Amino acid sequence: MPSVLRSTTARSRVLVLSLSPLLAALLTTPATAAPLPPDPAPVVRASSAAAAAEEGVDLTATTPPEISGTPVVGQTLAVTAPGWSELGVTTTYQWLRDGVEVPGATGTSYVLEALDVDRTLSVVAVGTSEGGSAPVPTTSAPFGPVLKITPSLAVSATSSRPGAVDITVTVAAPGEVVGGAVTLEELGSELTGTDVVDGQAVLHLQGAAPGAHSYDVTYGGTDRIAAGSQPVAVDVQDRLVSTMTTSATSSAIGKLVLTLTVKAGGSPVVGGTVTIAEEDATVTPALTLSQGTATWSASGLKGGRHTYTVHYSGTATVQPLEIAVPVTVKDRAVSTVSASGTSSAVGRLALTATVRSEGPAVISGTVAIIEGGKTVASKLPISAGKASWSATGLPSGRHTYTVRYSGNTTTKPGEDTVTVTVRDRAASVVSASGTSSAVGRIALTATIRSGGKAVSSGTATVLEGERTLATKIRVSAGKVTWSATGRPSGRHTYTVRYSGNTTIKPGEDTVAVTVRSKAASSVGIKASSPAAGKVRLAITVRASGQSSLGGTVKITEGSLTLKAAVKVSRGKASWSASKVAPGRHTYTATYSGTSQVARGSGKASVTVRQIVVIQEYANCDAMHADWPHGVGRSGAQDEVSGSSEPVTNFLVNTALYNENTKSDRDGDGVACEAH
Repeated sequence: MPSVLRSTTARSRVLVLSLSPLLAALLTTPATAAPLPPDPAPVVRASSAAAAAEEGVDLTATTPPEISGTPVVGQTLAVTAPGWSELGVTTTYQWLRDGVEVPGATGTSYVLEALDVDRTLSVVAVGTSEGGSAPVPTTSAPFGPVLKITPSLAVSATSSRPGAVDITVTVAAPGEVVGGAVTLEELGSELTGTDVVDGQAVLHLQGAAPGAHSYDVTYGGTDRIAAGSQPVAVDVQDRLVSTMTTSATSSAIGKLVLTLTVKAGGSPVVGGTVTIAEEDATVTPALTLSQGTATWSASGLKGGRHTYTVHYSGTATVQPLEIAVPVTVKDRAVSTVSASGTSSAVGRLALTATVRSEGPAVISGTVAIIEGGKTVASKLPISAGKASWSATGLPSGRHTYTVRYSGNTTTKPGEDTVTVTVRDRAASVVSASGTSSAVGRIALTATIRSGGKAVSSGTATVLEGERTLATKIRVSAGKVTWSATGRPSGRHTYTVRYSGNTTIKPGEDTVAVTVRSKAASSVGIKASSPAAGKVRLAITVRASGQSSLGGTVKITEGSLTLKAAVKVSRGKASWSASKVAPGRHTYTATYSGTSQVARGSGKASVTVRQIVVIQEYANCDAMHADWPHGVGRSGAQDEVSGSSEPVTNFLVNTALYNENTKSDRDGDGVACEAH
């Protein structure tokens, strides 16, 4: 944009217009980079510009323009004209901001504005001589930087009510209508802020803790006015301390009236509520105070000592309060229960309970009877302070009962414990005896007495070990009898158990009886061989205490039964056989026994004679074919020498020996003896 320079003459105006390109070039060059002016030209003294021109001397600035004033927004700067090498020079001006033309700023003075903040100012002066030489520019030294206006802050703080702070801020800047904003901080934390209007601002703070506080008020500044801060201290008011008085009355059982009065500064408080709790449980909604007083009424409360926690909420000006209020709620009268009991018969019981209340007999309520945690009777009515209960069929022995009174609207529950011995049945005495009159037969007799007298009813059971032998044997005149046959012989232990009856306990006795066994039998056998190939047995059976024994005997030889049953008559039996092989035989006779005599057996051996042919043998070999051990006369014995064993099993037959004496070489009476 071409510069517009002012001039007072038409000639100079033409010169200025012709120098505008040069001035523009100078203006776009940073002030700090402007070339130094050339060395001063030799001073040409001339009485006029014409003389200087005739001498051919150019116009030069001898001194640059100079800015004076205060570099603060709103202040006026002035420029002093430069010195020229000629007289009659016309000078024009252009103000520069950081080397850039300030539009319209072409005078010798300049009022600083917001755009100049933090910038430097300079002035280009252009001189035009009367002699018509070319215009000459010269630039002042930079001036600045330009600062904002420093404000003054006046701050005051008051606390006229609990927790509230009011802070008044006045911001002043010369020649300015002050705006902007202020903020309030405490310990680096911003609390609130507001705008500044015509240099005034008021900050309001609520909920401040009571006591001394130090705040920082910070003014943020504007584009013309610098920021600033100011500390301020204030004591914040605390709420008034509250006090509470209470009054409690309990005019009836379970009822309570509690009156609460709250004051602060000696006067009843205005506003706030109270709540009442017991053991952390709120018992009533919040009660609103009226003239500092609230009343709570309750009924159905448990009688006795209670401690309530009463909490006053407080208000904006009064502190909260909590106190403990002990009260006694009127309770029911204490009851006294006295229980007694009797047992007039077996299993029978009668209980009586007397219930009184601080002296007089109670007239209402019920009684329950408990034994071992189990209720055996309930809701027994009370009449004239008494309740009764009876029972039958109870187990005998000691019983402990709790008699529990239910209480009523005016009397508390109560209880008593009584121990009663329920009559038991009389003990029974059982005496048992037994006999065994015959083999396998037993007879038991038991006498049953109680209190020295024979019992007349009940039954008995007979057992052997765990086995029941007889049941429901009726007792008659204190006795029971039982007999049995076919019992195994030997020792037996029997239990006679009495069942008892409604008045007599069961009982039992144990008796050991030896059941008679069969008499032992002895079997005698006489065996003979009356003829060759024949055998005869004569058998005799005997038993102690027995005569004329009967039964049978079995005849066996080894495992062979020869006769299964040979009749025994009057203790005797006989058996014979023929065609029996010759030689030695052993027979067993086994007696079968009877109901009274045990089995038995006997043995006998006999040598069955063989048929002998009387002949003379040619030699011993021929004899040995029939008689391996030789033949001897009656009474003969084999004679041997040295350690040889004599032959004893030779055939004894004198007649046959006599026919073969020639074969008896040693003359000992045995022919052809050989083992």
